[in-house]
Amino acid sequence: MGAGIAQVFAVGGCQVRITDNDADTLKALNRKIQQSLEAMSQASFISATEAKEACNRIIPMPELPGTLHDVQLVTECIVEKLPAKQEMFAQLERFAPVHAVLASNTSSLSLSEIGRHVKDKSRLIITHYFNPAQILPTVEVVASPATSAVVVDRVCRLLVSVGKVPIVLHKEIAGFIVNRIQAAMVREALFLLEQGITTADELDRAVRGSMGARLAVLGPFQVMDWGGLDIWAEVIRNLFPKLSAQREVPSIVDEKVSQGHLGAKSGRGFYEWSQTAVADSAKLLQQQLMHVASAIGSDKCLGPATLGGECEE
Repeated sequence: MGAGIAQVFAVGGCQVRITDNDADTLKALNRKIQQSLEAMSQASFISATEAKEACNRIIPMPELPGTLHDVQLVTECIVEKLPAKQEMFAQLERFAPVHAVLASNTSSLSLSEIGRHVKDKSRLIITHYFNPAQILPTVEVVASPATSAVVVDRVCRLLVSVGKVPIVLHKEIAGFIVNRIQAAMVREALFLLEQGITTADELDRAVRGSMGARLAVLGPFQVMDWGGLDIWAEVIRNLFPKLSAQREVPSIVDEKVSQGHLGAKSGRGFYEWSQTAVADSAKLLQQQLMHVASAIGSDKCLGPATLGGECEE
């Protein structure tokens, strides 16, 4: 994810430094960024000039203290383990300028817990991007009760300036917005698979060709308004009691993990993945997501004004 976030700011005109405690990983990260920028240029998502200039703005740094010299914003993208993040933020506070905003890209951990040992908690914030970060526009912005309102505003303005759509959560909650909704969908998908209602391939094709395509244009509440809340009230009344309420990892997932079938990275998950298939699919995925992102225009497709109304809260 760090490679994608670096590209976001570099393409947006910012000077960017990247670092990792492993030299080989840092080199691989820089190569990945160059390849991604080239692919974005070839797909006309950005121009060749923008790609070249963005690449020149990204500087790999061998050590953390030098990376943090006189920075305005730091985005942490390390392993999703609380002790590691707490230690990292202690180092960020030690080496980063006092004016720098310290952001985490965590997808599930609490900002209050991550920053437990940080003295100045007012400059801490979560900016949760979605993979691939250089393409998908949404960024969930999560503050803790100690985060300064000035910091939230400052981060949101910066994200907008580099083409992102910041969504500020009104309070901390595990999983934020999108991962909670995605997890609810995955829970029901796994239930349908375990019950023998469908296969993984059939379910994927059903979702891609229906709600998946629609959700790129309409959010859940827009879907409800278009369908009619009276109709949705009946759907909810009839269907909610029959949906899965599973609270543990389903056995089908546990079994695959115990067998080492972890998905594309291991060659097998719900599908079989050769190295060629992984490479081809990754390239195709990025191309298709660029087309989708270009089509929806970041956040302009069928918003309240287009729908002919304003959002009531």
